[in-house]
Amino acid sequence: MSAISIIFESGKLAEVSVTLYKAPGDRSRLLDAYVTTECEGAVTRSARRAAEAVLGWLPEEYRPKEPMVAGFDLSGLSADQTMTGESGGLAFAIALVAELTGKAPGSLAATGILANSGAHSEVMPVKAIGAKLNGAIGALPSMSKIFFPEANRKDCSEEIKLVAERKGITLESVATLDQTLTLLFDLKRPGSAKPTVTKSRTFMAGIAAALVLLAILASIMSRRSESPSLPDEIVSKGSVNIEVREEVSPSVNQAEEPVTHQTDISEETTNEEPPPRVTPKTVPSGKGFD
Repeated sequence: MSAISIIFESGKLAEVSVTLYKAPGDRSRLLDAYVTTECEGAVTRSARRAAEAVLGWLPEEYRPKEPMVAGFDLSGLSADQTMTGESGGLAFAIALVAELTGKAPGSLAATGILANSGAHSEVMPVKAIGAKLNGAIGALPSMSKIFFPEANRKDCSEEIKLVAERKGITLESVATLDQTLTLLFDLKRPGSAKPTVTKSRTFMAGIAAALVLLAILASIMSRRSESPSLPDEIVSKGSVNIEVREEVSPSVNQAEEPVTHQTDISEETTNEEPPPRVTPKTVPSGKGFD
């Protein structure tokens, strides 16, 4: 089942359907909109604003190739019920994207006023959010979603959340139109990567790298603590081997042993004759030096 509904302050729902028409020759807008159901002017303004915002959000391949008009029709309204206000803007936008892309977002209800006609328009708060959420939870089937303004999240009581959870309905508070449409439609849009997923993966990768580094440091410290100290250090350079013996400082009753240096120089050879031996002369007693 895939139905998109608008929520009224009374808690009642009206299902939104969209029909696309080729625009008359005098229409200059690529995508215009109107509401076929009898309503006041504010409702039609919200529908037109939603159409402009959707046109700016859609990838090029899903945009109309010629001027079109979207006709929104609402079903399920009682005879004495009249549509007023602009809180249907968010639902109009979702229904229009579903029609233009051919992608069904599933069963859902939405309420929220679009602040402007931009793709990143803020979803502004609505009145009577408690009554709207309770009514939608009661009317929608299990596994449905309800979208409402982030600014109204503080008004969503724990009791409402518990009732929705028991019925298997997801409550989604959204701040912008772009956030809403990105959650619902998997479309390849330039620069539309979902930041929540990227940050989560980056965070987890950072934690994994830190844990690996800590494990390596712990292993090094463990080896240092377990390895016995080496009494002798052998220093090798070329063919010259020098062994330096470092002794522990002797106690009071021990004699200090000298440091032994053993040097084996294998390459030092010479053909020179040893110098003649010089016998020192003895100075006669009683005579000094000139």
